[in-house]
This record gives sequence, structure tokens and C-alpha cells, in this order.
Amino acid sequence: MQPDISIIRASGRVVGRVEGGVFYRTIRTRHILRAPPALAFEAEVIGEIEAAGAGQMVIGNVDTGRIYRSTLENFQRYCFMLDRGYGPQLALPLSRWNVDEGQEITGPAPVRVEAPHEQLDFFEALS
Repeated sequence: MQPDISIIRASGRVVGRVEGGVFYRTIRTRHILRAPPALAFEAEVIGEIEAAGAGQMVIGNVDTGRIYRSTLENFQRYCFMLDRGYGPQLALPLSRWNVDEGQEITGPAPVRVEAPHEQLDFFEALS
């Protein structure tokens, strides 16, 4: 039996997945805020993560191998709001994440989306 996986999207693109109560996402170093040092997410993503039943967050940096871990409760308690031209975001300072060094991360978090139904022909659907 395949575990229940929820795909998390923001602005129409996949940003991660929730599996077994854990939100997984991969990032590149350039996506880490520099001032203040923090990891930020579109505000709508945090709501989707919570709705999908995640209590933990695991963010992997493919450039450095660092794994950032936080509970969703910790994120919500200590995050701050910002908008730097990409819409409202919530960010958690790096000092509030537990960090594991030197993990091998070979690519984006594996996300497999299987179409639940056969797609109908456009004209067939209209008739």
C-alpha cells in the first residue's frame, strides 16, 4: 500500500510534498534569505502544509547537503511576515531550524503524481 502523499503547490507550481505527516522540500542556496538569514515560504503554502496534516518540515539544500528541520508549530510560533516583491511570505530565521550537515541530496524531493482519472477529450466533455 502506497503512503498518502499530498502535493503542495504555490502559484501553480509544485513546491513540495507532505508524506507521513512530514513536509518535504528541496531548495538551492540562492533561495535562503540573506538578511536576516531565514527560509521563507509563500504564506499560502504554510496553510496547505497544515491542511495536509504535516506536523514536521524537512528542507534539503541540494547545494550544501544541509537538512533543515522544524516542527510546524515552531515555524508558526517564530516566523515573521515579509513581502519582497514575490507576494506575502512567512520566514523562519535559520537560528530556529535544527540543521543536519553534509547529507547527500541528489535532486529535488521525489514527487510522483499519478493522474487519478483518464483525461477526457475536450470536445467529448462538451457534448
